[in-house]
Amino acid sequence: MSAAFAFEPSPIEPHPAAGRASAVPASVVCGRGHGAPASSPVDGFASRLGATGFLLAAPLDLAPGAFAWVRLTLADGSSIRPLVQVVARREEGLSCRIQHLFPSDRRALDAHLAA
Repeated sequence: MSAAFAFEPSPIEPHPAAGRASAVPASVVCGRGHGAPASSPVDGFASRLGATGFLLAAPLDLAPGAFAWVRLTLADGSSIRPLVQVVARREEGLSCRIQHLFPSDRRALDAHLAA
């Protein structure tokens, strides 16, 4: 491939309407099902983080209904890894609902939201 066709993606930034101050780094891994290899992690940002979901800005083409594991790095430096389902595609990113969260991750998320 010639250098003229090389593509270097630009860094993903949270959508201005989502609020940069509330955005946390996110790393997304999409699997293909039981026993199949997972994709390489894709970096992005999660904003509007709540107890049941968040808005994900990442260079992904996931349709509503798709599942993914997302590693979120919270403000205190801890990370959680919820299993999410894409609910809708929006201009600001993907609206995601938390489907599963391990108990220790739930405590960390609750502490983050209470701060």
